Amino acid sequence: MDSKFLKPSEKFPSSAVPVNIKTYDTTLESFSYNLHWHMEQEILHIIRGSLTITLNGKKIILNQDQFCFIQSGTLHSVEADKKQNCTFESLIFNINFLQNIITGGENFLQKISNHQVIIKPVISGEDNSLILPLYAVFNSMKKELPGKDFLCVGGLLSFFGALFNGQGFIENEQAANTQAIKKNSQLNDSINFIQKNFDKQITLEDMAASAGVSTKYFCKFFREAIGFTPVNYLNNYRIEKACWLLRTTNDEITQIAMNCGFNNYSYFIRLFGKTKQTTPLKYRNQIELSSQENFLLSDSQIHPELLETMDEKIPMVQKAKNKSGRTSKFGHDTK
Repeated sequence: MDSKFLKPSEKFPSSAVPVNIKTYDTTLESFSYNLHWHMEQEILHIIRGSLTITLNGKKIILNQDQFCFIQSGTLHSVEADKKQNCTFESLIFNINFLQNIITGGENFLQKISNHQVIIKPVISGEDNSLILPLYAVFNSMKKELPGKDFLCVGGLLSFFGALFNGQGFIENEQAANTQAIKKNSQLNDSINFIQKNFDKQITLEDMAASAGVSTKYFCKFFREAIGFTPVNYLNNYRIEKACWLLRTTNDEITQIAMNCGFNNYSYFIRLFGKTKQTTPLKYRNQIELSSQENFLLSDSQIHPELLETMDEKIPMVQKAKNKSGRTSKFGHDTK
């Protein structure tokens, strides 16, 4: 799984206990949690409000105080109404280190890594045996107390023990199926191709060829796996790249459109409006206003992930933006 769709390995504060926690505020203009997957396991916790998470093309609504377990290799993204106050936190960890410190249960953990066991994603407050260990893990990571590593590891082991005893999972008989493995490899190859060549003029035939299959078969299995058609995924990815450039550069909007694979500027404007419900210029100005408002915040008040690049979870927000009211070299008002 070497696709660029794969997020870089998480940078953990401690190599001994590879666990990291981040907090997200969906009301911020800079909030972004786009479709991606990674090698680590992830657990989301909804602190306030609600949001919609997409797991391998299936949408799930999560409400306050609910948790969501996201297994490694699972394509996922988050959608949230910016008008609704929603705050959630994400715990990302490498499950392998748990296998090195416990005997007897390592086979269950290995099955989770291999997807031979599928964890039921939504974890609600009805089951204290699962909820209480997770609260212990999240709290230990946030408080930065001297014994946090012990509390974190103990909480994770208690969680997986309760999960195993309570059967909060299902056996995945297809995990060892060679056909399923082949499809997954083809999907990763095609996504890798799209993300490496999104700025070029690529066709559906090109995408299918990257997976080594016919166009008809490619469209079918891609949509079943992702929840989007290949062309829709390509366009959405291009728009997200355009948003990143609008946030982090002073480039002309027409230049950004071309850099993201859009030769037709009018089509770019229409697609951007359909996807983001605003124009590129207004989007850039909103980010600039948000940056100015956040300028008064101290570093301790700004979530660390808001300073990361797009290849991490939350893109960086730069305060320096271009002036409004530009006219494109195509003769169109960039508004």
